[in-house]
Amino acid sequence: MKVTANYHGHTYRCGHAYGQDEEYVQAALEMGFEVMGFADHVILPGFSQYPMRADYDKLPDYLSSIDALKKKYEGKIEIYKGFEAEWLGAFYEDYYRDLLKSGKVDYLILGQHGEMPRQGEFFFFPASQKPKEAILRYADLIVEGARTGLFSYICHPDVFVNWFHYYGEEGAIAARKIAEVAKEMGIPLEVNISCTRMQGFAFENENLPFYPFPSFWDIVSEVGCDVIIGVDAHHPDHYRSPYFDEFVAFCERHHLHRLDRLTFRKGK
Repeated sequence: MKVTANYHGHTYRCGHAYGQDEEYVQAALEMGFEVMGFADHVILPGFSQYPMRADYDKLPDYLSSIDALKKKYEGKIEIYKGFEAEWLGAFYEDYYRDLLKSGKVDYLILGQHGEMPRQGEFFFFPASQKPKEAILRYADLIVEGARTGLFSYICHPDVFVNWFHYYGEEGAIAARKIAEVAKEMGIPLEVNISCTRMQGFAFENENLPFYPFPSFWDIVSEVGCDVIIGVDAHHPDHYRSPYFDEFVAFCERHHLHRLDRLTFRKGK
């Protein structure tokens, strides 16, 4: 089954992606995509974190730009508005619910890069001096976030292997927790292709600290939850990746049940 949909794409507004919004659409069309979603790092009110995410005053421009592209390319490609968002507990839960309920965005995807131990602060897990504890905390937050029903899929769930160059017993525990909550909630886990842009990438090599990490996905296969391939586009050329067929083959080798379309969740 060919990859014809991608729901994980960023824009220049976050500060670490490049190219104009329409260039992403044009690249997706060129490569035969039928569905695309913009899911930039969630823009949060009262919180500035550039160049991780855009400041809140950029939200209207983000939404209106995608609306204009959706209208311009109607009949050629389906375009959706979303955000890649961390689960930050009660601090932004109401905001996330309003984004979905109001229709400002079509969906949220859960990309856990850190946590907010207190309002106005953000701690990146890659900065942790205790990676084993950070991996377990990462998994616990994903479980909490997934159970809210706010998120339509879980992004790069094995990203911690890249952060810490470590999997181990804690990685296996995290994989099972994440896979089981994905199965429980009926939401896919993302097989993320952005690792192909990292130096040294090679499939099925557990000596390299990149994802997709085979042992993680063997647990996913055992649990039996759905998966979906995500481009994680930070440049229009990322839609032109030559590796899509290899990722489809990766899913087949690991007996993963792959979806090509996403069901949008709006919360419990």
